[in-house]
Amino acid sequence: MNTSTTPARVGDIISLYLTGEGLAAPTGMDGKPASPHLLKPVIPVTVMIGGTTADVPYAGGAPGLVAGVMQINAQIPAVIQTGSAVPVVVTIAAPGISRA
Repeated sequence: MNTSTTPARVGDIISLYLTGEGLAAPTGMDGKPASPHLLKPVIPVTVMIGGTTADVPYAGGAPGLVAGVMQINAQIPAVIQTGSAVPVVVTIAAPGISRA
């Protein structure tokens, strides 16, 4: 768990948990226990940390949690401004599609 006394550092991989990733494969049912075959979103997932695109080595079902909860692992980029409140923006959308 990251706190003000144990912050994530540049290069660390952080895990984000969210819902609402849209269509996933294979199709599942929200609220059921996660199956051994974790769902993956069918459209691209991007993460911006401190205004810089982060590497996303994993985006899909959260192991051990119910279906419908998504886990995203993102590596903190080397070229960000550090501080106590660095913005993190997750976008799940096909290229060329913007959401407001």
